[in-house]
Parts: sequence; structure tokens; C-alpha cells
Amino acid sequence: MSVRSDRLIELLVAKQREDPDGFHAYLPGVAELLPDEPPTQRGARPRAGLTEHELAYHREGLSEVLAQVGEGAVTADEAAKGLQHCANLIRDDGLDDGVGYEEIRKLLRAAIGKSPGSFKSITTVSVGEGAGPAVEDIPAIRGVLLQLDREGRLVAVDIHPGKLKERRALLEFVGASRDPQPDVAARHDDYLALQDPHGAA
Repeated sequence: MSVRSDRLIELLVAKQREDPDGFHAYLPGVAELLPDEPPTQRGARPRAGLTEHELAYHREGLSEVLAQVGEGAVTADEAAKGLQHCANLIRDDGLDDGVGYEEIRKLLRAAIGKSPGSFKSITTVSVGEGAGPAVEDIPAIRGVLLQLDREGRLVAVDIHPGKLKERRALLEFVGASRDPQPDVAARHDDYLALQDPHGAA
């Protein structure tokens, strides 16, 4: 059910982009739930240029942290390291399909000490020790950006409650009570929107 829900959301977003006026006239309630984002072309996302060795390093590191999360033995520092691996893989389109919304949400909760959905206003939580200033925002899930420094180290987690609510509203619309899959289309489009200096951040 959750995989079909993700696919349905992706199709709705695509239809809205093809004919925004017609879509709004036909499904005004749904159009209000979908975020206003500039049209993007899938596949246009720039790769970070990680080597095979670097990809393997981040995938293995993330896998180890997720195993600790599953055992309930992960620390906040380890969870932050897992998010750092996540961010670098997302930036390079290298995140495995098996790493979904629930896995990332658990890492976030462990790293920042509370669920992202519990925040009431836009909040930036510092998590990286010894990292430099943030130079890039990487969308992990809709409403959550992972800030990296120039060396790819995690600096902070940026939380946008409004975007999190958008996702919940869309999932309620398609009847998904549980959704362990990543919001791939939204994360991809959020990343591209951040790369466009004229787009909405």
C-alpha cells in the first residue's frame, strides 16, 4: 500500500506540472495540498562525483549505523554520522532503495533527540562537532534538510514543520496510514529547487 501511495503522489505532482490550471480546476482540493515547486527534469540533478570507494564507504557506514538503530543501541553521535552518510549518498544519487522514510526518521530522532514532526516552527539543530560552516543543504525527507560543510561533514539538521505537514496531508489523501518508503520524487525536487537560485527554497 505504501509503495503504491508514493507512486500515486509522484503521479499527482507530475500531472500538476503538466497542466497546473487544468489540474487545479479538476482537483482543487488536491492542488492545494501539493507544494508549489518549479518544474524540474528528472535526471538533471548534478552528481557529487563520489568515487566507488567513497560510495562503498558511505553505504557500509550507513548500514552499520542502521543495524545499531535496529538493535536500539545507537548513540546521538552515531546517528548523526549515519545522517552524514545519508546526505552524501543522496547528493550523489547513491542512496539504496531499501533506506526509506522510516529509517531516516529513526536516525533523525536519535540524532536530535526528538521526532522532526514535534517541532512547531522552523528550527536548525546543530549536530556536527568540528565541522566547518554549512555550504550545502541536502533534503533527506520532505521538510528536513541536512546541512553539510565543504568536506561533506554534517553541520546541522534544518527542520521545516510546514513541509512535514504537506507530506502527511498528501499521505492522508491517498489513504496511507503507514509509509516506510522515502518520498523520492519530493526529495529529488527539493534538491533541484535548492540548486536553482531563482527557485523557491
